[in-house]
Amino acid sequence: MVSHYLLTTEWQEKNQQTIDLKDQEVIESVLNGDKNQFRVLIQRYEDRLFGLCLRMLQNRERAEDVLQESFIEIYRNLPAYKFKSSFSTWAYTITYRRICKEFKQGKKNLVLEEFDQIAGKEETAFAQHDDLEVDNTELLKEAIKTLSPLEQSLLSLYYYDDLNIAEISEITHHSEGKIKTVLFRLRAKLKQKINALRKEASYV
Repeated sequence: MVSHYLLTTEWQEKNQQTIDLKDQEVIESVLNGDKNQFRVLIQRYEDRLFGLCLRMLQNRERAEDVLQESFIEIYRNLPAYKFKSSFSTWAYTITYRRICKEFKQGKKNLVLEEFDQIAGKEETAFAQHDDLEVDNTELLKEAIKTLSPLEQSLLSLYYYDDLNIAEISEITHHSEGKIKTVLFRLRAKLKQKINALRKEASYV
């Protein structure tokens, strides 16, 4: 993790009342001049944003650099944040955009190209209540490892970070219909991977 962003136990003990505040209250405090309170937002979101960076970049050093750049951009743009969406969605959006820049080759953006490949040309129905049911968590982890970094990240945003379709749509700048299609196809792909791993295990 980015060491100079880590909070000391002493700081947390002295600022417990601030830590318990809602994001909006903390942001207003920062904008009113108490810049040190930005540490509270870092503490709340560092792990989740770092997880996104690491899943997509597959390199700890690069992930730490992008995370640091993202927090700097978040801090600098805090006055422009209008509370129209949750702060977490806004922070994810900035971080995701930073990650996408890492994949640019000239005018091409490899993340956007892969996203379109996953989605295909036709939208597919997606039932949000139809969650993945896997009794073997190790099998699920192994199946996820076989997916591309982008595929892993999109599934993680929905299933592990508990972001909804609308939030993921805002973060990635794709329509909700497209997000539903992508999640439907990735879930189907993951189920196939799990079934294949089960068959392999039965022959061992």
